[in-house]
Amino acid sequence: MATPVNLKQKRLAIVVSSLLALGAAAGSISANAQTTPAAAGVPGPVGPAGPAGPAARPDAAAPKPFAEIIKEAKLIPGYFNLYQKDEKVWVEIKPEQFNSPFFFQMNSTRGLGEVRFRSNSMLGGHIAELKKLGNNVQLIAKNHRFTAKAGSAIERALKESFTDSLLAVTAVASAPHPERKSILIDANALLLADIPGMATRLETAFRIPYAYDAR
Repeated sequence: MATPVNLKQKRLAIVVSSLLALGAAAGSISANAQTTPAAAGVPGPVGPAGPAGPAARPDAAAPKPFAEIIKEAKLIPGYFNLYQKDEKVWVEIKPEQFNSPFFFQMNSTRGLGEVRFRSNSMLGGHIAELKKLGNNVQLIAKNHRFTAKAGSAIERALKESFTDSLLAVTAVASAPHPERKSILIDANALLLADIPGMATRLETAFRIPYAYDAR
């Protein structure tokens, strides 16, 4: 009498066999590539210590020098120094300005004339901080509405219940300044986003999808 065949097990066996066959083929190709001598007149692969190895190549992902980025840019001094060139704006952040609170306010300079979308509307403000995390800079809205005694159990519970909010993030744009040790970030990438959530408000009001054009 024929034994019933479990189709799921049969399919699994076929898949496993196929994967093993592919792995064996890949191992064979890799072994052949390592053992095949270089043809006459054709240089073989160069290792890390060779002239074409990673040690001899400049890091393409490394930030550009501070002076190179702001070359021919207009300085706009302020609490955060700004540098503008054409449509690009960079923000200079000094070491002491990280993890230091400041007031971050969002306003609308244009209106629609209806459904409460008015010009010069205040769209909300935050006590914010800039935090450097690796090669990224985060704009964080701090929780300042609820507080507790430092070191208390209530403070620990409060930090878990009322967390800070990440508003935006961007990569570090420059190497540190040789003297001030400050760095540059791209203001376009950090701030030209729908931080106040206007697209959601417009969709709620007009029942039509909206998207923010950062350009």
